[in-house]
Amino acid sequence: MKENHARTILVAVGDAGLRSVLCDFLEKNDYSVLEAKDGKEAIKIFERLDPPLVLLEADIPLIDGLEVAKIMRELDRAEYSPVLMITSDPQHSYIEHAFEAGVADFIINPIHLPLLQHKIEFLLKISKNNYITQQHEAYLKSLFQSLPLGYISLDKAGCYRNVNPAWCKMSGYQSEQVIGTACVEHIQAQSKLRFTDHIALMFKGENISTNEELQLLCCDGTLIDIELNGHVTRDSSGKVSMVHCLIDDVTERKRMQHVLHEMATTDALTGVCNRRAFLAAAEKAWKLSLRYKHPLNTLMIDIDHFKLINDTYGHAKGDEVLKKLADTCQQVMRETDVFGRLGGEEFAVLYPETNQQYALLGAERIRKAVEQLEFSSEGTLFHVTVSIGLAEKQACDSSFDIVLQHADAALYRAKDSGRNQVQVSDGSKG
Repeated sequence: MKENHARTILVAVGDAGLRSVLCDFLEKNDYSVLEAKDGKEAIKIFERLDPPLVLLEADIPLIDGLEVAKIMRELDRAEYSPVLMITSDPQHSYIEHAFEAGVADFIINPIHLPLLQHKIEFLLKISKNNYITQQHEAYLKSLFQSLPLGYISLDKAGCYRNVNPAWCKMSGYQSEQVIGTACVEHIQAQSKLRFTDHIALMFKGENISTNEELQLLCCDGTLIDIELNGHVTRDSSGKVSMVHCLIDDVTERKRMQHVLHEMATTDALTGVCNRRAFLAAAEKAWKLSLRYKHPLNTLMIDIDHFKLINDTYGHAKGDEVLKKLADTCQQVMRETDVFGRLGGEEFAVLYPETNQQYALLGAERIRKAVEQLEFSSEGTLFHVTVSIGLAEKQACDSSFDIVLQHADAALYRAKDSGRNQVQVSDGSKG
């Protein structure tokens, strides 16, 4: 027997003469042959040696050919091996039962050998293609099951067709709980319309891929941040038949981004905007003010005699003053106003789309609120005051820095005039 497994054929024929003729013919045509004289032997050889094709006599002794074919199909094997059945008188009902048992094709006895070779080659080709397909499907299934990212498949109704274990772990749902249900029900309310619009466009073929950041509503009611990357599969006519989405849980990444953003834009002591963030907000407000010709006012605030507070009561108490002052200022400001610490005991306020009259009222509210604050150190009570400079954007100002310089000049004039007061920049006086 030639050692060529891909062209190995199990000849399971009870008639010794016919078996000999078939084996001789197959070996002459470069096939490797395994022989079995009855059904039991055929099953044992099939299970042990896994031949790519079986030539099976319908009337083989001990176990009927139909039963042999059925057993071969039920065996757990990695590769599909077609069964070509030899019969002398094929009846319609018999053929129907044979196909149900797993028989791939028939050949009539007496056998026309060239036709037999043609059928064998065709079935071996099918066997090879099926094996490749099965291996590919097994690989994809393994990849789908072991993928560390969530993966879902949606039909045209937007319902789940498949979900992988990573998505189940991420969401807290079991696959049987969601298959057939609408995916949008697990998307956070504010993102639902955006999600459905994108999926609809993908099914229309107008948006063949999508990368979206959404929030997923988990089984326990919590929301997690996800990044969704979609792609489509098409049917034979080219129409989109299914949308597949790769889902990454980016909750921790988003949290870290928020932390880093806070660190980059927030003053660590007071929790308000730091100098960088305040100036960035001011630059944005400056551009909008120029575009829409809206007024823009700025305050510069400095704590009076702050060095004396630190020297007298200590730096810890000085920090307490800074924090309480920042909290107090924010309490008397609008949500649209921008408040920041520029450094040391110096703060600033930005009043977008606000005229000078309101800005002056706002400055006085801040000054009076700070003046009423009371601090205690080792039984000693003390108060603090602030000096404030106000400047409004002028037509001749070329940048926000100029406005800030005018406010700073007004601040120093407030200090020189006795502190605990608001002074308006000369260039801003009407």
